Amino acid sequence: MADVSGNGIISSFDAANIAKYVVSSPPFGITGNWRFIPVSRNYPWVTSSLAGEDYTALLFGEVSGNWTNTGARPVGTRQAAAAGDSDSGSGPERNSGVAAPRLVIPADNEVLIPVSVERAADKGIISYEFDLRYDPTVIQPLADSVDVEGTVSRGLSVVTNAEESGLLRVVMYGALPIDENSVLLNLRFTAVGAPGTVSPLTWERIMFNEGDPGTTATNGRVELF
Repeated sequence: MADVSGNGIISSFDAANIAKYVVSSPPFGITGNWRFIPVSRNYPWVTSSLAGEDYTALLFGEVSGNWTNTGARPVGTRQAAAAGDSDSGSGPERNSGVAAPRLVIPADNEVLIPVSVERAADKGIISYEFDLRYDPTVIQPLADSVDVEGTVSRGLSVVTNAEESGLLRVVMYGALPIDENSVLLNLRFTAVGAPGTVSPLTWERIMFNEGDPGTTATNGRVELF
């Protein structure tokens, strides 16, 4: 059910509510609620099993029909890259590759983190979501933590949630697919640590569309001097 606002109209407002649900940033309407059809049945008494009493269940926010109760899973994350290893791009060619950089930047300064993407063009990618772990004693996200100007995500809308310290949740969505390989988006942080401190940039979860294409992710780091 796409009408998560409950106003009888399907619009971009519903898409925004669904995106806010994904990053756990209320209010998001009735996204995640269930509706059962028929709404009710009367049973004067039940003394044994009843046959033919099936219900249809509709999940608000589920618009593709492929819901499962396992939730979104991390996709192909290269945990070894947390130490700063680069991704060679190995793996199935159909997978897209996302990489956080290794940066050395001045302390007490804004940190612009360009996230790159490979093998994403012409794959119909109109949405993606990720959870990124960082060290909040070294860097902290700005209020406007995502910048898509000049990136391949420039035609997409963004919803973020940075309420949990050390975790940045981002959802991007739109009608026009990503059409090139370059900088996926820029993340905006501020340096708060002392010179010599390091924050890992660890992809805890990342997914394009609803898992197709698959994703290989390379972790990064930010070092202050």
